[in-house]
Amino acid sequence: MSDAQDLLRRARAYKPPTTLHPIAVQAVSLHEKNGDRLLLTDAGPLRDELNALRDAEDFEGLADALCGLAAFIWYSKEHLEDETAAATATELIKETAPVVEFLQQQITDALADQSKNVVSQLDRFAGAKPEERSRAPKIDAAPPPGSVSLASLKPPARPPPHLRKKT
Repeated sequence: MSDAQDLLRRARAYKPPTTLHPIAVQAVSLHEKNGDRLLLTDAGPLRDELNALRDAEDFEGLADALCGLAAFIWYSKEHLEDETAAATATELIKETAPVVEFLQQQITDALADQSKNVVSQLDRFAGAKPEERSRAPKIDAAPPPGSVSLASLKPPARPPPHLRKKT
């Protein structure tokens, strides 16, 4: 199995966690330890945890940790009423954006490759040769022999209902 197929399989199989990730508990304990506040300068252990997951290429674990931080954001706003702690957790999530964007691009590329493979397999199944497949017409190119102009299929123009004469 190729890396692209493995990545697609893992992405399809991923399910968000049903239990709280330890990073959320760690964020709450850091909040309490720092006098009921959490600033970016105090968030080093949380950043280290995220970086360790990224470096280990444990993308499922990273996604679970991001869900845990999202839960901490909700908890900070709703129960602790601490917008600063929520903003700190939001910044930590934003710092992972390059990794998430890279994964998103890899998944997009893998899906594109997979769709090309499916088309070629269907062509082989149907017995079509690649040069015989239907192609979209090109602008200012002569139409293929025996083709029907799309303009001839269009119904005749009629005025809109509000402009028609009432009888």
